[in-house]
This record gives sequence, C-alpha cells and structure tokens, in this order.
Amino acid sequence: MKPIRTLTELTKALNSNPKSVYPRLLKELQLEVKEMIKWSTWKKGDYTRNCLARTSDFELILLCWDKNSITPIHDHGGEDCWVYQVDGEVEEIRYLKQKESLREDKRILLQPGKLTFMNDQMGYHIIQNT
Repeated sequence: MKPIRTLTELTKALNSNPKSVYPRLLKELQLEVKEMIKWSTWKKGDYTRNCLARTSDFELILLCWDKNSITPIHDHGGEDCWVYQVDGEVEEIRYLKQKESLREDKRILLQPGKLTFMNDQMGYHIIQNT
C-alpha cells in the first residue's frame, strides 16, 4: 500500500473501503503541516476542532493546540478514535475505571508521524499540550 500524503487521498481511501480496513489505511499516513495549514484555526489558551470531512462512517477533525491546552477526561461514545500527530508534540494520558474512580494507566508522547488508537473498551483519555 502506498503512503497517504494528502487529505484528498485520505478521504478517498476512507470512502472507498470498509471500516475494517481503516487501521491499515491510517498506518500509511504521511501528512505534512503544509497539507493541513489551510484548515487550521487557533484559540489562545485552548484547542480548536476543525471538521475536515464527515460521513456516516467517519469524521476527520484537525485539532490545533495552544500552549497548555487540555481536553477534559473523555470517552468516545462507542466510536473508535485514531490520533495522528502532524506537527509538534502533545501528550495523551489514558485512564482505567477502578470502582468509582479513574486511575492513570499510561502516558504517550505524540510526535509527528505517530498514530495512536483509543476506544471505550480501553478506558478514557485526555490530550494535552504541555
């Protein structure tokens, strides 16, 4: 399989394949900052969510992080979540439910070109730009 270098190539590949192929496709991502810059928006002290494409099968969102911004601890409502880091570094912190509380399970440094996966069976997570 050849590398996926543009948003157009990614959207076409996702639209023309079943969900079961998505993990394999996403492992071929090689997106660059210049490809994403025209869709990026920024908010001081926070992160932004920029919808790039949405179908009944998937939603592509470009997240742009200002310094020290952080998501709330969250799940994904039964959906799968892949995060591909285009530029810079953010940290993902994963949590497991333990009785009535959450326990930190793992920290992952997301660097350019890194892909991670999360779903509700794996627990909860936050993403932060430290």
